[in-house]
Amino acid sequence: MRHGSNANEKLVGMFQTIVQHWRLSVLPCGILLGLAACAGLPDPAARRDLAQSAAPAGFHPRTISTNEFDIFALLPSGFAAGPDGTLTVFIEGDGYSYVSKTQPSSDPTPVRQTVISLLPADGRHDVAYLARPCQFAGPAPRHCDRTLWTGARYSERVIDSMGQALSLLVAEAHATHVKLIGYSGGGVIAALLAARRNDVVALVTIAAPLDVAAFATHHHVPPLQGSLNPRDEAARLGSVAQIHYAGGRDKTVPPVILDSYMNALADKNCARLIVEDEAAHGTGWEALLPALYDPVPQCAVARP
Repeated sequence: MRHGSNANEKLVGMFQTIVQHWRLSVLPCGILLGLAACAGLPDPAARRDLAQSAAPAGFHPRTISTNEFDIFALLPSGFAAGPDGTLTVFIEGDGYSYVSKTQPSSDPTPVRQTVISLLPADGRHDVAYLARPCQFAGPAPRHCDRTLWTGARYSERVIDSMGQALSLLVAEAHATHVKLIGYSGGGVIAALLAARRNDVVALVTIAAPLDVAAFATHHHVPPLQGSLNPRDEAARLGSVAQIHYAGGRDKTVPPVILDSYMNALADKNCARLIVEDEAAHGTGWEALLPALYDPVPQCAVARP
């Protein structure tokens, strides 16, 4: 929810200053997806407050308890599927996973609100936001350890819990179909979920490293031990209607990494790769609005 107090306005101003510092300092500190800044960040509680303040009016926080994790969500008032039974779900990126190229953070709660800034402000009720395990989770989150936002960030444990949370949202919204929109590492999660479910009718990713092995090779960093790779699911994903956005100025996930995933699809009739020339990894994606909410063109291939 939005809040209008002077204290929160000052907090938001401080946050914007920190984000500007991040933009200037991120490259010397490293290129990992979750790297947010070198020092001076808001603490996790302040980051949660900023996230809630950044959400459009009418969105409210919710904690979804899965078998292993408590997952933070934002849901609009009157939450329900659209007239055609479709629920659109945004999935958060990797967040603040690293302090430096080699040092994991103690809490992966995101610093920037890239995903939340894309939530609709027009009163739609058929949209939800899901954070990732251990983000916005408070000082003593269940079953959380640093592997879950580093090497095992796309592990079977994580995908299983995200799938449970998604199923609970689908049931609550009385949805029959799901459109997944994932940013950065959230796009990896979205793709892995789409490969495992029969209710996903559309997959949209933004700046997502859909070949995590190619990502590691490109940046000369060790592979993510314990993580799954969407490229390995290409056979199952080939019949999902999908659009993938890459940033022409994205040095973290350059379009070539998306090329690797696209080339693995046996049938490319269902998939489109669109390069936004002016977008970088964390900026420029507001240009996708309102087209981000348009129906994804369906393909002629039936899902198995």
